[in-house]
Amino acid sequence: MEPSQIRVLLIMAAVLLGAALLGYVLIRQDARRWFFGLIAAGLACGAWLMVKAQTAQGWDALAYFIIVLIFVAPSVVGLGIGGGLAWWRRRRGR
Repeated sequence: MEPSQIRVLLIMAAVLLGAALLGYVLIRQDARRWFFGLIAAGLACGAWLMVKAQTAQGWDALAYFIIVLIFVAPSVVGLGIGGGLAWWRRRRGR
């Protein structure tokens, strides 16, 4: 694996971990509106960028898809994982 590929994976991992931490904190602090608002915003942003990717041509379409793949998808997944973990721990009474 080349260093440029490793950097992309590290960026995706950092986005995922940061979003997971944010989701965990939001659910533990009982800020469900912020949590679900951020998930809805992430999904809306991803959907909008995918529509833009389908209507664009050439390198622009690829750029929109890469933004969704590297930033938007890991952030939404990370929020879900962190929030789910916090919800599960709260439900178990920890």
